[in-house]
Amino acid sequence: MGLDNGIMMKGKTKEGKKFLKKYFSEWLDKYYTTEKEEIYEVTYWRKYWNLRNLMFDNNFGVNEDHYILKIADLPVIVEKVIKPFLNEDYWNENDNSIWDWDEAIRNLGNNIFNLRYLMRMVEQKKITDNDIEIWFYDSY
Repeated sequence: MGLDNGIMMKGKTKEGKKFLKKYFSEWLDKYYTTEKEEIYEVTYWRKYWNLRNLMFDNNFGVNEDHYILKIADLPVIVEKVIKPFLNEDYWNENDNSIWDWDEAIRNLGNNIFNLRYLMRMVEQKKITDNDIEIWFYDSY
């Protein structure tokens, strides 16, 4: 099972890179590729196997370590993957994580905020899948 999972993004076009730098570089964790590309971490789940399994159940990256997402996938991830776990009873019934619900709730809320902000900004600024690349990663 994967230890680390999450959603990352990077700019593909000049407009996409400028968009990410302007709206995300000050508050999302940022990494650099060997080509000096900036990569932003939108969500991060360490040992959240319950979330990982729901990503797979919703056909996002079954047994792949790098699965390309579309902007249109983001609402599904919020509503069907992350949001159900905000309910403590659901978390406890579907727990497959090292985290207790009270330890996980802040991270889950931050994940939803990050994804909703991304969805709002791409809509407002007319950013498309051609401008940015978003992917689910699974280390296993």
